[in-house]
Amino acid sequence: MSINANDLKIIIKRHNEQIEIEKIEDDKLSITDQGFDSLDIIDVLLCIEEEFNLKIEDEVASTLISINDYVNYINLHKE
Repeated sequence: MSINANDLKIIIKRHNEQIEIEKIEDDKLSITDQGFDSLDIIDVLLCIEEEFNLKIEDEVASTLISINDYVNYINLHKE
């Protein structure tokens, strides 16, 4: 089953209620431009790894920019 951007937002919000995920635009170039700091991004990565039993290497993580990038990565690599 594929996930979409809204699914991912719900999962992230469940893991960290302080992240204002409803303000994030799915295809905006960078989530850092939308108020995410480096700790928020790490939290998102950890959340994704835990939720989908994935290991996202640092080299890959640096290429994931938008919510849609994360969604595409998850859909390609989840078990």
